[in-house]
Amino acid sequence: MMQESNEPSDVGLKRVGDRTVEQRVLAVAEWSREGMGAFRSLFDALGDSEWRVRKSAVDAVVALGPRSDTVNGVIDGLRSADNAALRNSAAEVLVRFGANAVLSLLSSLGSADPDLQKFIVDILGEIGDRRATPALMRLLSQHDENVAMAAIEALGKLRDLRAVDPLIAMVRQDRPLLQFSAVKALQELGDGRAVEPLIACLGRKTLERAVLEALGRIGDLRALNPLVQALRMGSTKVRHTAVRALIDLHHRMPPDTKTKIICRIREIYEKTVGQYLLECLRSDEVPVKRNAIIVLGWMGDAQAIEALAAAYDDVCKEEIVAAFVRTQREGVPKLIEIVQQVPEGLREGIARALGEIGDRKAVHALGSLAADPNGHVRQSAAVALGQLGDQMGIRPLLHLLEDPYPNVQEAGYAALTRLKGPALVKRLLELLESPKVSLRCHAATLLGVFKVGEAKGRLILDLKDPNPAVRRTALAALDTLGGDVTDLVHVALSDEDAAVRLETVRILARRSDDAVQTLLCPLLRDPDMWIRAEVIRILGERGGPDVAQTLLPILNDAVGMIQITVCEALGKLRVREATGPLITLLDSADHDVKQAATVALGEIGGAGVGERLVLLLSDAHWGVRAAAAVALGRVRTVSAAPSLREVAQQDPDQLVRESANFALDQLAVVWEQAS
Repeated sequence: MMQESNEPSDVGLKRVGDRTVEQRVLAVAEWSREGMGAFRSLFDALGDSEWRVRKSAVDAVVALGPRSDTVNGVIDGLRSADNAALRNSAAEVLVRFGANAVLSLLSSLGSADPDLQKFIVDILGEIGDRRATPALMRLLSQHDENVAMAAIEALGKLRDLRAVDPLIAMVRQDRPLLQFSAVKALQELGDGRAVEPLIACLGRKTLERAVLEALGRIGDLRALNPLVQALRMGSTKVRHTAVRALIDLHHRMPPDTKTKIICRIREIYEKTVGQYLLECLRSDEVPVKRNAIIVLGWMGDAQAIEALAAAYDDVCKEEIVAAFVRTQREGVPKLIEIVQQVPEGLREGIARALGEIGDRKAVHALGSLAADPNGHVRQSAAVALGQLGDQMGIRPLLHLLEDPYPNVQEAGYAALTRLKGPALVKRLLELLESPKVSLRCHAATLLGVFKVGEAKGRLILDLKDPNPAVRRTALAALDTLGGDVTDLVHVALSDEDAAVRLETVRILARRSDDAVQTLLCPLLRDPDMWIRAEVIRILGERGGPDVAQTLLPILNDAVGMIQITVCEALGKLRVREATGPLITLLDSADHDVKQAATVALGEIGGAGVGERLVLLLSDAHWGVRAAAAVALGRVRTVSAAPSLREVAQQDPDQLVRESANFALDQLAVVWEQAS
């Protein structure tokens, strides 16, 4: 219960007199439990010399809520001339009160002295409530520059377009500090009305860089020529800003306008501009270096390739690769020339660039990169060879099929799928005889993908290969080739390797004929539980008149995962005969089995199900309780409503509470329909 007295507790008074920080923090904690009755003590703690005490006090005052007396009391803290800590803490509280503090702050603004006005304006800017805009605009004519500057900055944060014209007027005044702040605020507002007035300011040295940055951020094409001229004629620092602004402008434009920007820069891309950009590549300032790389990329200048390569580091790698790509075919000879002389990270990037450019003159160089000591380089070379689509890439790609890294093998395989042709098919047929398992498997898969019928005979022989990976791959390839593989399936179903049998089961799952169930049912006794589970899942999805009778006895399987899979299948099929056995499983010691049986009962329903499910709302496991709640909603057990309400309010688990509320919503529909 909140106390209304403004006096702190005796305990609090005693503790505040103690010297240790820990005791003062504890005092704040006690006052926070006393509500508004301890506000004066909490207020004093906002100005404590120790930050931990102040932080606790800020949290406690915020917790009191933005009552008018609390807000006004905290505003009084802004008036403290000799305690900066109190002023800062009070400002933090008011910002956290947010919109609820705005009217009180505005009420205090008019009668405040300039120092307090600035504090209030800063707080209003942080809150960001546009109700403050008119009052802030009135302060633009304030004689005190600190207040006017704070009002300008706050208007920028509010991003209220009503402030655009007053801010433009500030830009035109001869008050340098206010002009600068107004330019930055107009940048935040991003309104096109500011473009021409900002361009008019470019002759003022103190504003030039701020104006260029704002023009780029506003994103209006009218800024293009002034920005280009600043790049062409400006000092080094002005050029840095102009480049950044041009990139900002480019980002904000649609594709066709982006091209216009690049074309305009190319018109002035002569010796002095090019030399400036090349010098930026040696800068220690990462943004300067990265921006120069981007603009050089726009120019597509093959002569800059060596300088770009020399500027390589991990931070700017992607920008450099993008610049290489923009050089297109003109840059290919130089990229090929330097690729073996650069760090491995850039070799990988050049491989990608050559693939993106798509010039077949790069095939030989990419073939060499496919044998690079670095796996990332080999992977990118494989992708690039696939993009080029040249038959000369077949040999190096086939070598990658036995790479020690799976991702490189996969890249080589994917690239080969794009190079189908007589030469590749001939080589793949030869590889079926390779002593290397990985080569034979990849060759079999590709022959299946390419629908090479002449490979069937050899693939059938591979079903008896000593290596199970070869047998499994051959079976999958034969399935891809199509035709009647029933006899082959019979062979594979009796394979000694579980992975081969599992592949066979998945092949059967894709067939629609009635013989599938006959083939699958014997595997319900397979020694491998994963195969049994997959067969149960498939039978549950396919359905049929005899599936329920086949699955019901397996509910008693000794393996919990099998029981769970059967529960899921019977639930999907809504097998009424399963209700009794599923209720029995609700006594299982395995909570996952119990949960699966609960879900299935929710799908099936039946006599006595609701009453049994209600008991599970107090189960020790949250998953069972959540499943029981959802199931009660599904089976429309109206009598469970009181229990569900209790769970929705008191269960310690959020998901269980949400599940109970969902069930109550389901039951509400039943009540509406009944009424």
